[in-house]
Amino acid sequence: MTHQVPAERPRSGQACRADPEKVAAALRVAAGWGPYFVIETGPGGRGTVLASLYSATGAVDLTELVEHHARRLGTAELRVAASLLFQGFAARLWSPVLGCAAAGVVPDLDPDQLHWWRASPLGLRIARAGGWQPPGRSDHTGLAVRAVVQDNLYPFAQALRRVVRIAEGLLWGAAASALVGAVQMLQGDELSAARDLAAEVLEQPALRGTTILLDRDPLRVRRRSCCLYYRVPGGGLCGDCPLERVPRRA
Repeated sequence: MTHQVPAERPRSGQACRADPEKVAAALRVAAGWGPYFVIETGPGGRGTVLASLYSATGAVDLTELVEHHARRLGTAELRVAASLLFQGFAARLWSPVLGCAAAGVVPDLDPDQLHWWRASPLGLRIARAGGWQPPGRSDHTGLAVRAVVQDNLYPFAQALRRVVRIAEGLLWGAAASALVGAVQMLQGDELSAARDLAAEVLEQPALRGTTILLDRDPLRVRRRSCCLYYRVPGGGLCGDCPLERVPRRA
């Protein structure tokens, strides 16, 4: 499956820039749900600007990152490492966006400002919190897709596929799985807002067709592609895997 994500940003209705303090407060609340919901704020010299990692000049750094992830997983298969790295990165982006949904804001994940400063667990930092305050649900969905998919996951997927041979459909299945997994970490008002947002995001062009919806409340899906976790030593099948059993190796 090939997903064509347009280069231009979607129209966001009457959405306006949110008060940075409101975004910062929403990020602090979101961070309470776990490490994948954390985006550190404040000046600092640590890390790689994501935009540089996505560029052609970042191929060496990205290759080293995939190889480092492969060593951590204990696998020599770079496509397996790339798949799980992408899924973890997608979770790190979706989680704070969903965590801020109840506050009615979408954090700005501008890859020119966002730093990836730690390989495991994935650490994200931005100098100053910012974002948008969408007036309606469709605007919120569009801005979430803009922040996560168009600004980050699409260029990251393209960059990964320049250094590792991996199916594009597998990566977008990983993005959808990460989205649903982030929803399942939440409770209360945050869960309700995140579930509604995620269900709509799954119907957007970039993720449409990557999963089969099993239940909306609680949100459960089955992927149409496998993340290859079963090929990691000690790994197995994930809860949303389309496979019924671990394939035999030749």
